Amino acid sequence: MVLSLFQAGEANALSCEEPEVSIFEHLLPQDKVLRLRSLSLAEILKNKRDGEVMVLGRFYNKVKLPFLHEEQIEAIRAQYWPPSENVQMPDHIEYTYSGAYRFEGHQFIDGEFIPLVAEEVDARFSISILYYGIVDLLPPTEIDVVGALRLTKGVNIYEVTTSVCPTYEQVEPAQMADLLQCFADGECL
Repeated sequence: MVLSLFQAGEANALSCEEPEVSIFEHLLPQDKVLRLRSLSLAEILKNKRDGEVMVLGRFYNKVKLPFLHEEQIEAIRAQYWPPSENVQMPDHIEYTYSGAYRFEGHQFIDGEFIPLVAEEVDARFSISILYYGIVDLLPPTEIDVVGALRLTKGVNIYEVTTSVCPTYEQVEPAQMADLLQCFADGECL
């Protein structure tokens, strides 16, 4: 797909909030850098919204890949390109994959990490009219992440959170160890 200069400018206008990183991190000892990042990740964990469970752990694919939308995205974009009065893309096209993921890790409740294994985690996301077919991001798999799962009340059905911006922050093993130690020390509470 070729974007006009105006459309490319619009696409660049989409900005995602990035975790805070100090420009002076390279001057600090590695343990201080890890602790600063742990404090930032702790703020993510404390930022729970209604209907969400804050988690730390790994997602695993449970469905055949590629996902259907990955096979269809170019055809969807082509169907609505170029835009005209006669051809209007819907506000969004929604996909749902039931039981797409398995999650292993911990949920963060009241300053504590409680083990969590969710065998069935659904994925619901959209292809949006914005920028002629921008796709919500799904979580990375088989690496440690921090983020939120939605929980359907009364049914214990988990769903990944999705957005055009990343909703799960990758955590390296050394960072994971420091984050857990930060909470154990009480510094991240």
